[in-house]
Amino acid sequence: TAVHLSNSVFKQCNSLISLGRRRNEFMHNVIHVAMLAKILFHPKSKERTLEQYQRLRDILQYEFIFMPDSSQIDFEKATKQLIGLNLVTLADNVYKFVDLQVKDFLVSLIDPFLITYMDSWQFCISYMLELFSIVRA
Repeated sequence: TAVHLSNSVFKQCNSLISLGRRRNEFMHNVIHVAMLAKILFHPKSKERTLEQYQRLRDILQYEFIFMPDSSQIDFEKATKQLIGLNLVTLADNVYKFVDLQVKDFLVSLIDPFLITYMDSWQFCISYMLELFSIVRA
């Protein structure tokens, strides 16, 4: 029975590890378009979109592998890909996400990373505020 249980556990663990590895490969392939989906919650100018893309890329640099000095190229490639798939339009120098279901799906992929950072920042800020109030007392 112990051998049977360990085989069952091994099979389940192996499946979970395989799914996790594929999830990481998938995220690596869609991270740039997911970042744009998050940024394009509302239509934005090309300059503002690029600025926010670079800022988000800086935040996520420890979660994903980004090639050095490729921000502009990655941005252009991702926007061309989204425009080519008719998911985003560029009119009068303004990007707009037009397929809201795809946008919501892409945002759902990146949100867990951003929520973790936000929770960490909120904890650090509250901890620092407590520390300063103790020091003042």
